[in-house]
Amino acid sequence: FAAEGKDIIIPEGYFTSVSGVVENITIPEKSEGSYMIHLKTNQGQPATFRVKPNAYWEENLKEKLAVGMKITGFYQTGVPMVMIYPPQYPIEIVLAEVDKNTQVKADRFDKNGVSTDGFLQYRVGEETQIILQDGSKYDGSLENRKLIVYYSVSTRSVPAQMTPTKIIVLFEEAQGPLSKMEKGEAA
Repeated sequence: FAAEGKDIIIPEGYFTSVSGVVENITIPEKSEGSYMIHLKTNQGQPATFRVKPNAYWEENLKEKLAVGMKITGFYQTGVPMVMIYPPQYPIEIVLAEVDKNTQVKADRFDKNGVSTDGFLQYRVGEETQIILQDGSKYDGSLENRKLIVYYSVSTRSVPAQMTPTKIIVLFEEAQGPLSKMEKGEAA
């Protein structure tokens, strides 16, 4: 996309979502904890969620998952995917359909609470519940963490501002320090 000879770069969020209605569920024998969820997307296309063993499932959703249920899966934007039809998405987050008055954003947010794509900014309020994915209370930094943010209303500004009702902080694997060679230094 170009305007007056300049390229315009549209930022992407950390996660991309796909929603649809569950048509079939299989649990592969050799990959303990994985799920294959076959669904029809909201656009009427077939798709498969390859749910990772360490994926976050909304509370009790794994036990309630059934054919006909509406769900949303989130996968990391830009991650390599198998080019196959129907598409198979490497899902990291599985959520049930939320009520029509609730919005959900899964992303990383900077120190100012702005999402990776720059379209949403949270402002923690007195009533905002902040928990870890296991349900325990969290009071650490939210900066550059994988978050699931639930909210109802937002401003029409860019970024849209909102006060979340709930923020879920996802677990992440610790990253070790970079070696000198990875930093570009001579050994």
